[in-house]
Amino acid sequence: MRVIFDQTEALSYQTWSDTLLILSCPPHTEGLVDLTFRLNEIIYYNSKESFLYSDKELTELCGEISGTLNNSQNYLLTCPVTVPTDQTLIIEKGVLIIARPDKVNPVSITANGIIKATGTLSDPVRMISIPHYKGIWNGVIIQMPD
Repeated sequence: MRVIFDQTEALSYQTWSDTLLILSCPPHTEGLVDLTFRLNEIIYYNSKESFLYSDKELTELCGEISGTLNNSQNYLLTCPVTVPTDQTLIIEKGVLIIARPDKVNPVSITANGIIKATGTLSDPVRMISIPHYKGIWNGVIIQMPD
């Protein structure tokens, strides 16, 4: 099987599962990419912008969180996340937060405490879902104190 990475054939793939594909591929900027899996000229599957290309570690987030999300990693929301009352979550510029798709129980970030996102115009904090479908995550929810 051949794997085509943004119109360039990957040199090889190292591992493959339902949730992870590790490719040896040409240099590329971080971001969403198209992949085509081609058995031959007739049998193939083309996926548009459903894969994230990054050399950063992917860290799962679930439950109560506080502290700092640093830009040396990407983050995957695997369940609803809450910043507890009287706690602070700092999100550094350049951080990417990915919502795991779940139409039955959409993930979210609820701020009962404080969220400080320090993104800039040239290096924003990005919150995305892969794939890009409506209704698979509930966004950021800000709770007002009682």
